[in-house]
Amino acid sequence: SGVTNITNTLKTVDLKIVKVWANDSGNAYGTRPDDTGSEDDWEVSFLVQYRDGTGEWTAFQTTSGEGTSTPLIVTVGGGNTASEAYTLVEDLPGLPNRQYCAVELQPGYDIDNLPASIVAGGGTFHTAYLTTYVHEAPMAEIVPPEGGGDTGGEEEPPAAQPLADNALDGETPDGPEADYTTTATNTLQTTKVFAEKKWENYPEEDKTYDLPDVTLKVQYLKEPEAGVTVDAEYRANDANWTDVAGSDLDLSGATDEPGNAFREYDSWHAVWENLPVYLPGSYMPIVGEGESATTTPTQYRVVEVPGDGYIQVGVVE
Repeated sequence: SGVTNITNTLKTVDLKIVKVWANDSGNAYGTRPDDTGSEDDWEVSFLVQYRDGTGEWTAFQTTSGEGTSTPLIVTVGGGNTASEAYTLVEDLPGLPNRQYCAVELQPGYDIDNLPASIVAGGGTFHTAYLTTYVHEAPMAEIVPPEGGGDTGGEEEPPAAQPLADNALDGETPDGPEADYTTTATNTLQTTKVFAEKKWENYPEEDKTYDLPDVTLKVQYLKEPEAGVTVDAEYRANDANWTDVAGSDLDLSGATDEPGNAFREYDSWHAVWENLPVYLPGSYMPIVGEGESATTTPTQYRVVEVPGDGYIQVGVVE
């Protein structure tokens, strides 16, 4: 008699996770989370989730050789100049009715309390960013329950739909194709700061009067040490203010061309655009409690870099 060998191979699917940074000028203010050890400038962690049919999204678990289950967390990283990066999670179980996606985790997440660290759509990531998701999935037929489609009096589950209106049916805009794709976009919340340079004992009627160039820069109020009260005395101490990296701006009395975020938009008038509303490391007290709690935006000021020949006699904030 012959021997028949039957091999069952589990179908597998892939999940592509795309990370997009928007409006942060190539991480100009260091608002992206730092990398934790690789050569990348920044790194973001994602929790892989699944759902069966129209059920609840659940953390996908991997099992070690000892039988220990661990949530599947992957990282996406890149350089400061990269506005987009991705990773591919391969060989996930392709079970009938199952879908996959990924969600961001706040930096420093607690592995024992992941739900508290999940960034929801429309939520805030790493203080400074607003988060949006696009989850894409192939059109797949939901397998009816056993018994010839008898649902036991319950409504039959709807046909599987893409996880987002603009599903690409397995096609992805960049990189390899994947069965499922999650694109997480973090958009920096920004504000503007204006300043005017005024001169004393300057004959306004003499337009040929040669004034020197001056350099202005933006500073932010630092987060105080534990137990320190932020009051007028704290704010008056220059040591409690930190320069915003790259914010030095030279004013000459001549208007700069539009387009630069930091520029002299009118004679002796300066503007700094695209500054973070919430800058990590700055003083941002939380006001209120519970659902009504709000984070106070970063406090900025403009100071002049001392030059020769003139004395700064005052600053109006």
